[in-house]
Amino acid sequence: MPVESAKLMPSGRTVKFGRKPATAEQRRKIVPLAPFVKRYGGKPPPPSVDYHSKAARSLRDMLGNNQYGNCVVVAELHGIGAWSANEPGGAEIVPTTKEAVAQYQSICGPGDNGCYIPAVLDHFRDRGLTAGGRARKMEGYVSVNPRDQLLVQYALWLSGGLHLGVDWPSDWMNLQPGFKLRPTNSRMVGGHAVMVVGYDAEGLQISTWGIVGTLTWEALADRRFVTECYARLGEDWHNEEGATAAGVNVEALRDALKTVAAGGYPDIPAEPEPGPGPGPNPPAPVAWDWEFERSVELLGYQLRVHLGVDLRRALAGARTLNWWTIAADVARIVAAFGRRDWSGLAIAVQQLLTDLGIAFNPAGFEEFSRAMVGAQETRVLDEPHPPSPPAPARGPDTDVDGDSGG
Repeated sequence: MPVESAKLMPSGRTVKFGRKPATAEQRRKIVPLAPFVKRYGGKPPPPSVDYHSKAARSLRDMLGNNQYGNCVVVAELHGIGAWSANEPGGAEIVPTTKEAVAQYQSICGPGDNGCYIPAVLDHFRDRGLTAGGRARKMEGYVSVNPRDQLLVQYALWLSGGLHLGVDWPSDWMNLQPGFKLRPTNSRMVGGHAVMVVGYDAEGLQISTWGIVGTLTWEALADRRFVTECYARLGEDWHNEEGATAAGVNVEALRDALKTVAAGGYPDIPAEPEPGPGPGPNPPAPVAWDWEFERSVELLGYQLRVHLGVDLRRALAGARTLNWWTIAADVARIVAAFGRRDWSGLAIAVQQLLTDLGIAFNPAGFEEFSRAMVGAQETRVLDEPHPPSPPAPARGPDTDVDGDSGG
């Protein structure tokens, strides 16, 4: 089936799509990254990563994606350019349009019918890809949950690039250097493949159609857009200061990748349970405008409370409050208190704070909620049971069910 095409605005240039969604069988053979990552205690990734500035020459060419639906191959060649430009002492490899088109037709079949990302990644692993006259291979690749922002940052930092499969909406056709792609309800125009070459507080920096811009974290979190995400693992990706130090079980992951490369199905371990320490990319400390940490008496019990409030966000949100929603929250609090439903009361209070626009410390509130619920449940268990009501007197003409005989 021929690939779709559309026009980029404001340039008016025609470009093509060509990413076909991975099949169920392809997905079954892809090793997920998450089970091999020590989610707590590893070296955290930095707040931002830039693999595109040094690779400007290799990223600025469409490599034929205006004439062919070869975006899957183009994304990988852009990724090789970014890899080479950021390697210590390396020289940037600049792929050519001839290389991109020839490998598209070789790997993905004759005609112009698009391609599967796993098919190109398998070829990259087994036979290699040619860019700038140089053949290059990788060790393997893993899938990454695009909804797990911390894992996405982690994977990009360690691997030097992520390959995304995107369902592309029409609103995103208006592209200029430095673009920002946000969620939209416009119609989808085609399946596309892009290379991630950095991230910052706003989102992921992606390379597409010779332009670099930002796919926002909000768009990444929306399931309608990014449906595939792969980290490609070069032969030197697990250096001493990289994956091992960051908490990846490199030995087990390499074994799984070898099994898949040999045509088998890997034995995927269970994901590690969260531990007590900070995660691989712990959130930056919040400078709360107001903090409260002390023991307080609540309903006759001493509870340790640690809360923090961002007053600026709270005041900004006060202008757009939905007072009907807040009234409903208060009603739920009153009802939960009347039922002695302490878990429901904690949830209702948290919802009220959220609807009031109060940015609180979630961990502190969770600790407070658990303590409150535990204290009240303990109180109920410790209370003496009320005496049983006296049994009704039975007269001579009353049967077993309490009905009078007739």
